Amino acid sequence: MNTIYHLWPKGKLNLYNIISTTSYTSNYLEKNIKKRFNNRGYPILISSGRVGITLILINLKIKKNEKVKIFPYASQCVKDAVLKVGIPSFSKSKLKSSINIIYHQYGYINFNSYKGLIIEDSVDSLVKKNGKLFLAGGNYEIWSLNKILGSFGGAILWCKNKRDYEKIIKIRDNRNSYTNLSWFIKLISTKFNFLAPLWYKIEILGGPVPKWALKQLFLDLKNWDEITKQRLKRFEIFKDLIPKWAKVEKTRIPCVIPSKLTKKNINYLKKLGMRFGERHFLINNNKLIKVFLISIHQDIPIIILKKIRKILLT
Repeated sequence: MNTIYHLWPKGKLNLYNIISTTSYTSNYLEKNIKKRFNNRGYPILISSGRVGITLILINLKIKKNEKVKIFPYASQCVKDAVLKVGIPSFSKSKLKSSINIIYHQYGYINFNSYKGLIIEDSVDSLVKKNGKLFLAGGNYEIWSLNKILGSFGGAILWCKNKRDYEKIIKIRDNRNSYTNLSWFIKLISTKFNFLAPLWYKIEILGGPVPKWALKQLFLDLKNWDEITKQRLKRFEIFKDLIPKWAKVEKTRIPCVIPSKLTKKNINYLKKLGMRFGERHFLINNNKLIKVFLISIHQDIPIIILKKIRKILLT
């Protein structure tokens, strides 16, 4: 049976790193992240990307009846994160909302124009060392370590200004009641799938990463350059086949290649393990188009990607 490849790398956890006596703090990891990206913002280590959205909206004092504009085809995670504080709206009509959550889809840059405060969802954008932040002019940017590095969990919430950073740190640290429980349930749900919905419900209430998981994240972050190197190798295979409407920024490497394919070629790619590629893509005139996504993250063997390139060229 062929291996099935997902849009993002599979989350991994070495149990030895949980029981290790070496300890780290969130503050220590945040200082390393800040230095790595040349002090371009203020990073906060959090439990997940959706927790990051909730923390930002709490900081902005969003009311329960207040609408927050989200992007078309937003995942249930994004909708649930907004619902914890306000009302998610993805109406095509012009919404009088002062807050927009925009998505740099799969690492490609969203250059559409938006009014009001912007939260940049960059959960699957692999940014090179010293790469640029806040490319859409946002006040916040969110990266998922799970979707970028293949970490077991964790995310980075970037704040553009120090005052927001200081306030959100306090909000995060005050939401620690369910931290250990939610991550423990997530851990055992890898063996007992029926527990996954319970983890999903509890995790959105969290904030920080548990202390016992920080060593694993520290090691994952140390591997950033190697993951970047491996992603670039895969990206180069398809670089000349990227559509003009998919905007690449030189310090960011996407996790997929969007393509318009025939049904025949889609079937070929599915046989090679690309089972989750049929999606919608928002191009830079706010228009949605149907595409097939070819995953190019570190879990995909180069030999498979070279076979796919041959199919695309036929």
